[in-house]
Amino acid sequence: MIKRTSYSQQIEDYLSGNMSESEKLKFEQELAVNPKLKQELQFEIELIASLKQEDVIDLRRRMRHVINEEKARAQSFGKRSLHSHWYLVAASVTFFILVAGALRLMNPVKYSNETIFEMYYAGESAHNVTRSGSNSNDEAMMKYHEGDFNGALLLFNEILDKDADNIYVRYYAGLASIETKQNKRAINEFSFIVKNHNNLFVENAEWYLALSYLRDSQPHEATKILEKISATTTNTHQHEAKEILKKIKE
Repeated sequence: MIKRTSYSQQIEDYLSGNMSESEKLKFEQELAVNPKLKQELQFEIELIASLKQEDVIDLRRRMRHVINEEKARAQSFGKRSLHSHWYLVAASVTFFILVAGALRLMNPVKYSNETIFEMYYAGESAHNVTRSGSNSNDEAMMKYHEGDFNGALLLFNEILDKDADNIYVRYYAGLASIETKQNKRAINEFSFIVKNHNNLFVENAEWYLALSYLRDSQPHEATKILEKISATTTNTHQHEAKEILKKIKE
């Protein structure tokens, strides 16, 4: 028996669509800042996916069994007797209950764009990339590292006003835009980097661009990028891209 976690009921209501819009919004806001909730949601989704096919097969087997039993019983009684009549009624009820259960299991979990985004966006530390040595960059990156993303964006803007082709600054301006939920700005920054493909940030920029499109409710645009990533064996996000594509299509 699987032990229910502290968030089980919330997750169950969320995945089954039993939340009001305000409850759903509150849940997704909590999901954005609560790693434990995100981990439990991921576990629940993966558990449902792994059990779904096995359970459907089992239900189909049980339905066939009920049908075969009903046929055999009807044949043994010959013409419709009172006994066989009630048996057929009971068998029919059982059959439709099983069909309803199968349809429910076969109905895939629907993922909102925001849910997928929250499941796969992890952010990035400013220390993961070599710093340029510019004093302006250093101050902006310090604010980014401290979590002052709005402050960092103000300084990034000043730098980009003077040096619009600064890929390094555009990359972190894109990340800061994600953190401040400025989806259009994030899309613009990562698109610029991807188009100017001769740089070290392209692979990650593609990944964050796809996630930004998802969060901006543009799954079609996200899908095009994710398909490209999933087809590139050397891309570090290949496996994650394939997972997201499956979730989008479900």
